[in-house]
Amino acid sequence: MNRRLLTYVGAALITILYCTSLSANSAPIKLTWMDWWGAEAGEANLAIAREFERLNPGIEIEYVNPSGNSNVTYEAAIVSTAAGAPPDIVGISQTRFGDAIASGLARSIDAYVQRDQLEGAFLDGVLEGGRFQGELYGLPKVFNPSAMFINLNALLESGLATPSRDWTLSEFTDYARRLTISDSDGSVVRYGTGELSLTYGPWEFLNGGRYIDPETSKAAITEPEFVEMLQWMADLGNVHGATGPRTWSAWMEGKTAMFEFWLTGMDRLLQSDHEWVTSPFPRGEGGTKIPVLAHSYVINSASAHPEEAWAFLKFVSTSQQSEQILAQNRILTPTTPSGARLLTQETTLPGWASIEQVYGAFINVPGEVVMPPYATPGFSDVFNNQINPALRSVLRGEKSAAAAMNEIVDVVNGILAEARQ
Repeated sequence: MNRRLLTYVGAALITILYCTSLSANSAPIKLTWMDWWGAEAGEANLAIAREFERLNPGIEIEYVNPSGNSNVTYEAAIVSTAAGAPPDIVGISQTRFGDAIASGLARSIDAYVQRDQLEGAFLDGVLEGGRFQGELYGLPKVFNPSAMFINLNALLESGLATPSRDWTLSEFTDYARRLTISDSDGSVVRYGTGELSLTYGPWEFLNGGRYIDPETSKAAITEPEFVEMLQWMADLGNVHGATGPRTWSAWMEGKTAMFEFWLTGMDRLLQSDHEWVTSPFPRGEGGTKIPVLAHSYVINSASAHPEEAWAFLKFVSTSQQSEQILAQNRILTPTTPSGARLLTQETTLPGWASIEQVYGAFINVPGEVVMPPYATPGFSDVFNNQINPALRSVLRGEKSAAAAMNEIVDVVNGILAEARQ
């Protein structure tokens, strides 16, 4: 009797253990997606996650949004990883991309891209925002090019034609001067352009300038090609009197005739009372440059499920389902040909505007994609706390560009050297 009871109990235990093992083996894989967005964009991300789960029933996505602030999100990813609960996919801002690589958070995805022959799925230059020293670490979260927005009414009043797609720096200077008008008292009522910046424009790159010499890893901010463009930016305002406030209100009220901004400003710009056209930035001696704000999604090196994380990352960045959700929520920055087509289809234009007029400077523009080298460890620090403040003094006419860059170059090199260690 006892032997039979033991036999029954043993059989029951084996059955329970087998079922438990089967349940464990068939349980869905759970991935954590950590990102930063506002409320509306967060809802779009949730919709993307649910659509992926529908198509991949063996994988569940937990969406975590620690903050609308990209720095807070990055630090949360680092802390969670150190605590043994690593998020599998992390949204990394352009300014923290170098930190994500230096800390080991971001995993190289070159092998995945090559295996799946994915590089050809993107528009030219899109993947450059996720590279460091030739290695690919991220796929695009945001690929946000900028261009010049030009007031057509101001062009008409000044007797100027819409600039060609390959206009030059000297032509830009002439336009800025002629678009600047004053009243009878000599007070400027419209400036040719809002003040130019290194954040939205490609100015420092136009004549072949660069921030860092890749061979020495030292700052190249004192090289003539770099310095002369900073001085040109300052002279446009201080010598020619053609730059005014770089604000939304100045543009919307017609107080500046040209305005540099990203593609993501399109909805707001379409609300202006005056007609406008987009134009590529003027070319310099180094050719046409296309400045881009590029945020990335990376796979955490500590992820226990890198293959599944790659499948989700690929879905987020390239699938038409993801693009459709982002377009419907007005937050799509196209990275693929299908995304570019979708963006233009989803845009409601005012009666005066055409697709070419609005998007012409963003689609099929030949040129080199450029961005400050944020992937370089320490660069965000020197850009925000050394280079930009020095440029402000140049724009105010307090110093020459050469003097300003020479004053900070040793400090910049020290910060870069320390960050490399």
